[in-house]
Amino acid sequence: MNEAFWHNANLLVDDDNPGDFNQALMELGATICTPKNPLCTNCPISSNCLAFQQTKQHQDDRKHKFLSIKSEPSIKDIEDCVSGKNSN
Repeated sequence: MNEAFWHNANLLVDDDNPGDFNQALMELGATICTPKNPLCTNCPISSNCLAFQQTKQHQDDRKHKFLSIKSEPSIKDIEDCVSGKNSN
């Protein structure tokens, strides 16, 4: 799995300006992908975001339930999705 991450990183990061990619990710995290109240609808990469897809599915599932006595399963955050952790 590490090899796949490095391969993708090499495709995404410009050799001449690697800091630009890091700065862009930090800006995304500071302005859009915040821990509380993320602005997923404004995110340019939400269509490729596993956390967004899982959160959207969770919200859709909740719309179909009128009353739930059971506790809701936890939703993965971006760190869990990237590292492959399973919080369930």
